[in-house]
Amino acid sequence: MSAADLPSFPERFNLAHYYLDARVEEGRGDRVAVAVGDEEHTYAEIQRRATRAGDALRKRGIDLEDRVLMLLFDGVEFVECWFGILKAGGVFCMANPLLTADDMDYLLGYTRARAVVADAKTLDRLGPLMEKHPRCRVRLMVGEGACPEGWERWEDALAEADPEAENADTSRDDIAGWLFTSGTTGKPKGAVHFHRHFAFNTEVYGKGVLGLNEDDVFVSVSRLFFGYGTGTNLMFPFAVGGKIVLFPDKPTADRLIDHIERHRVTVLTNVPAMIRQMVDTERDADLSS
Repeated sequence: MSAADLPSFPERFNLAHYYLDARVEEGRGDRVAVAVGDEEHTYAEIQRRATRAGDALRKRGIDLEDRVLMLLFDGVEFVECWFGILKAGGVFCMANPLLTADDMDYLLGYTRARAVVADAKTLDRLGPLMEKHPRCRVRLMVGEGACPEGWERWEDALAEADPEAENADTSRDDIAGWLFTSGTTGKPKGAVHFHRHFAFNTEVYGKGVLGLNEDDVFVSVSRLFFGYGTGTNLMFPFAVGGKIVLFPDKPTADRLIDHIERHRVTVLTNVPAMIRQMVDTERDADLSS
């Protein structure tokens, strides 16, 4: 690809439109976008929920370039929250919901997050920390269980929000997200990315090199809060109108094989250790897809 062939993007540009809204505008709204267990969610459904999420965040004061810390397992709530942050003009900061309290404390301080969207299973560690981080005044809980004082349920916030709200008027050079380093040489550090960065990578690599298309079905070993998983099992699929298969629990060889066989997965995001486990499995797996 020559320099003249490299993609460019308009000055006013929002990733949520590029990855999600544009698919509905293209007439793909009825296509399945996300499968979780026995549930399937279409592009139109994800768009409505994500738009509600963005409106809910804006109504709670989240504005351009405000960081929002996500502590969520793989599931439809992760997807709609990620798009909702972009629609609000905020900045996604994704982290492992299994982190220790000390690591959560560090990320809240490091990101100076104005909002946190967290799975209910994290609140035993996260809840006691919040007094130290008054800047993080918007606190939304995903999942079942008692909702602590000072927190709101995700579903309640979305229920009162506008499903047709406009996206924030962002620029291609506005910050869209922080991707964290692994922390092997110290505490994780946030690598800042603009809206155009992710779209550029999608156009050049996801479409140009991998040749992905709307008939592809995706599953990933890497969880969505890792940049590897976000790119290959959220951004790339949504850019082409494909289908992603999500599951919240720990990946195993048997779990992956089950999903590959059931959904006829065509694109598997893998890591060496899991490749070895899949090679060593004794079951008669059909990976022909």
